[in-house]
Amino acid sequence: MRDYNGTKIIGIDHGYGNIKTANTVTPTGIIRYENEPVFSGSILEYQGVYYRVGEGHKEFVADKATDEDYYLLTLMGVARELNIAGIREADVH
Repeated sequence: MRDYNGTKIIGIDHGYGNIKTANTVTPTGIIRYENEPVFSGSILEYQGVYYRVGEGHKEFVADKATDEDYYLLTLMGVARELNIAGIREADVH
């Protein structure tokens, strides 16, 4: 993560097997749960739905920009980078 005039810039590489940030590498597998899972781990909560991230690899997708899972994986990458930087709240512009 870089800081540019007070703006945090987070680079994310959307690979087919792994999503990579400056400080993390996570397999692209994602599993959806309607209810909060009883186990802990790499859980992303988004719009009232829970996603376990990093379990296995996602199948090939020709257009990642239109795939909802890649959007969720992007949110996870941003969250992990912010967590590593000790940032617990963020303004979205």
